[in-house]
Amino acid sequence: MAQSPNAESPSAESGGCALGCLTVVVGAVVGVVADGESERVISEAWGYCTNQDWYPARMEAPDDWRFGLVLYVFILLYAACLPVGFAVAWRLLRGRGRWVRTAVGVLAGVLLLGALFGADLAGNVAPKDGYYLPQRCPLGHPPWWPSLLPISDSGSVPPIDFNHVG
Repeated sequence: MAQSPNAESPSAESGGCALGCLTVVVGAVVGVVADGESERVISEAWGYCTNQDWYPARMEAPDDWRFGLVLYVFILLYAACLPVGFAVAWRLLRGRGRWVRTAVGVLAGVLLLGALFGADLAGNVAPKDGYYLPQRCPLGHPPWWPSLLPISDSGSVPPIDFNHVG
């Protein structure tokens, strides 16, 4: 049976590899950049609170190989935000035009990335008790931190329980 020229092929309906592969590649690049930016903001906050020029945000963790996996998990989570948000929106808007699905998909991916970025900062920007100077950060977080954004209490951050290997 012949298809009409206006009918979408199965690959066009699913977005084809061109669009799907592009979101994965762009998502990976944007994810690595977002992870680096979150590390920079966290390092600057810890550096300010400890009165040092630079403080590696996660330096308090030991040299255990399991800790390295945690860092890679964060990079993978950041890298997955754009493709996952795009795929979910693309699937939910089946029957709409390609441009609408694409625009909403990109918006959904960006919103998911923003939510992860905010959660990462809220959970890690406050140094643990004993790692900050109360004179500089009286509440355990930098005074420039926006009050509208939630932040974990520096006293509530559990200690990392890895054994030092080195």
